[in-house]
Amino acid sequence: MFANPENLLRIIGTICGGIFLLAFAAGSVFMIVSYFKTKKKAAASLTWSTAPGTILESNVRESSGSDFDGPASYYAQVSYSYQVMGQAYQGKNIHIGARSAGPRNKAQAAASRYPAGAVVTVYYTQPIPPMPSWSAPPLPTRSPSFWVSSF
Repeated sequence: MFANPENLLRIIGTICGGIFLLAFAAGSVFMIVSYFKTKKKAAASLTWSTAPGTILESNVRESSGSDFDGPASYYAQVSYSYQVMGQAYQGKNIHIGARSAGPRNKAQAAASRYPAGAVVTVYYTQPIPPMPSWSAPPLPTRSPSFWVSSF
């Protein structure tokens, strides 16, 4: 059946190319779906309620998400507390969407905007705030992006 090695290599190449294209297409679909989910959450956040919050801790952490020997990546880990209708809550989300990691200086800059003890505005969903979100500085209009504002 495969008496000619050139035909065998052509078939193997076609199969490998097809597998690569399928994996690329699946990854592209995943990224597009993730983008629209995040965009939908950002638009919905325009209606979220707010509460004053206090930064409990702000650090830079090394990301452990990669198994290759490339440069290390870092992210800002911030925790805060806030109250809604007398009920105390704590949160760690500082923006909508997945946590992103990058160079240490960017993570340090993000963490330094929220020193322990700083007062911030926490945007939360109703009725129980499972996913608070915030960013800085406050935006002049409530556009769908990441929020936390210091006062």
